[in-house]
Amino acid sequence: MVLAIIAQAAGGNQSGPLNYLVFPLILGAMYFFMIRPQRRAREQHMQLVRSIQVGDEIETASGIFGRVRRLDDNTVWLDIASGVTIKMSRAAVRRKVIPTNGHGSEG
Repeated sequence: MVLAIIAQAAGGNQSGPLNYLVFPLILGAMYFFMIRPQRRAREQHMQLVRSIQVGDEIETASGIFGRVRRLDDNTVWLDIASGVTIKMSRAAVRRKVIPTNGHGSEG
C-alpha cells in the first residue's frame, strides 16, 4: 500500500517492471536483515541450553549467576550462594560464564 502511494505520487498510475521487483526485493532484505539473524541467534541459544552440564557456571536472563547443581529436560537447579539453590527453566540461561585469570564467581 505504501509503495502504491509512493509510485502514484512519483509518476501516476504507470505500471512497469520496476514495480514488480520492488516487493520481492523488500521481502529479501527483510529476510537477510531481520529473520535470518533471529533464527541464527535462536539456534545458538538452543545449542547453549543443550550443552549445559552439572558443574557449569552460568548467568541467567535475569542476571543471576550460579553453578549448575542438577539438570532435567526443562529445568536447572542453581547453587547461587552457600546453602541456597533455585530452580529455573533451562530456557532462562543466558550464557556460560568462563572464569578469567582462574577466578570464577564467589560463592
